[in-house]
Amino acid sequence: MFVAKKFAAFGAAAAISVTGLVAATGVSANAANVTKSVTYNCDLSGLGQGTQPVTAAYSIPAFPASLPAGTVVAKQSITAKMTLPTPVSALIVAGFEGKIDGSVSGDVTFGSTKVASSLTIPSQTITDATAPATVNASGTLAGFTAGTAGAQAVKLPSAVTAKFQNDAVTVQCTAAPGSDLSLGSVTVTKSSTGGGTNAALQKAEAKLKQDQAKLNGLKKGLKKAKGHKKAALQKKIAKLNKTIKADKAAVAAAK
Repeated sequence: MFVAKKFAAFGAAAAISVTGLVAATGVSANAANVTKSVTYNCDLSGLGQGTQPVTAAYSIPAFPASLPAGTVVAKQSITAKMTLPTPVSALIVAGFEGKIDGSVSGDVTFGSTKVASSLTIPSQTITDATAPATVNASGTLAGFTAGTAGAQAVKLPSAVTAKFQNDAVTVQCTAAPGSDLSLGSVTVTKSSTGGGTNAALQKAEAKLKQDQAKLNGLKKGLKKAKGHKKAALQKKIAKLNKTIKADKAAVAAAK
């Protein structure tokens, strides 16, 4: 039962991430679908099963080519399906009366942003021990902000964590070497001069203003400082100048 539950949870995790991200980026229900298959290796050595590969096939709406910077993407409801290999189906049927359930978590990446996904696999029944089995699941993808301008690579989780049997067992799965996790790229556009809010720009400008104020305070103190105190202030000023240079670069990038 442990093995079967893990396989179910694992495959669904990736599916949840894909469908959730697509929904989060505002795709209409009529958008063309995109299909994707990824194989994960699940470490079941603690259950006496070694490492087992599971392939999950996804069908998802195409996500938009661009989003405005500062767009707040709300939490999304998602569903998933995965196919368990025949040996796992046989194990479930023979050893656990055909019953499986579980939960899983993993991170979709949107550029450098990690977007948490969580999935619940309700109790389900598998009756055929001689064929692969389809498992249904549902869950959510967390909300996030598209805050960094530029092309943002969107990828499925490279690793997922499954918990089952009332969270008594935890199993880790990682994408097989060479796996293509890409869901494409979304361009986060900079705010226009005609209006709109650019959260990334506002944040960068606020930090620059704060650091510049600190620098002015240190320079005033330096005029009166002597000895060790003066040397310490000079080091702080040099370090802060580098920080301000990075602040200015962040502001320029967000405009």
